[in-house]
Amino acid sequence: GGINLGKDQRSGLSGVKQFDGEDLYYGDRVKMQQMQQKVWIQQQIAEKEAKKRQEAEAQKLYEKQILEQNRQWTDAESEFKNRKKAMAQAMMEENLRLANIKKDLEKQRKMEDEMLAEHEIQSTLENKFMTEDPNTQQSMLAQHRVLPYHFKGMNAEQRAKILAEREMQLTDNQLIQETKKQEEQLWASQQNALRDQLVKEHLDCTRKQQAQAQALKSMHAQQKLEKKEKWTDFYDEKTPLPDPKKDQVHNQTSK
Repeated sequence: GGINLGKDQRSGLSGVKQFDGEDLYYGDRVKMQQMQQKVWIQQQIAEKEAKKRQEAEAQKLYEKQILEQNRQWTDAESEFKNRKKAMAQAMMEENLRLANIKKDLEKQRKMEDEMLAEHEIQSTLENKFMTEDPNTQQSMLAQHRVLPYHFKGMNAEQRAKILAEREMQLTDNQLIQETKKQEEQLWASQQNALRDQLVKEHLDCTRKQQAQAQALKSMHAQQKLEKKEKWTDFYDEKTPLPDPKKDQVHNQTSK
């Protein structure tokens, strides 16, 4: 039968009265708790299994994603290697093409250089300007004139003539230098003589000036003495006797 926990029955069918404190629904409550525990356990088991299934599905999804990533990485790496290989192949082909072009250009340049060298050799052998033909330097204006842009140099006769003129110029220069040296020596001698003459005249003039100064000094002294004596002896009563030394000085001053 069912478990009735909501209704409080105080008396049974037999009329036996139920007392307070007596647990009449213990068995039913225990069964109910067992049923609830069973339900809870089943729910937990179901939740764990669902969680395991979810984890398994997530793991499978993760592994699938990893596999997909690895596949994509492998494909990308393979494509990169293929592109790199293709690029290397294209670069090798381009380098080969450029090398062939360079080889052809060098071959063509070599041929042109050989042709130019051959032409230069022929020009050197056949051209009058390059063969040092002296007739090409002769000017049409005069026999002694030459063309500057065709000048081939001087011959032996012309070189000898220039050397002779140079020797003459050297001789003339030596004569000029010697003459100049002699003139300088003569001028120096004249200057020395003139300097000596000037020194001598200066000394003579100095001596004359000193003698004149001494005579003038003596004359002034004599005049002073005469003046003094004159005013002392107004009537010339004390006229001194003639002095030979004074007369000699007077005569030299007069001269």
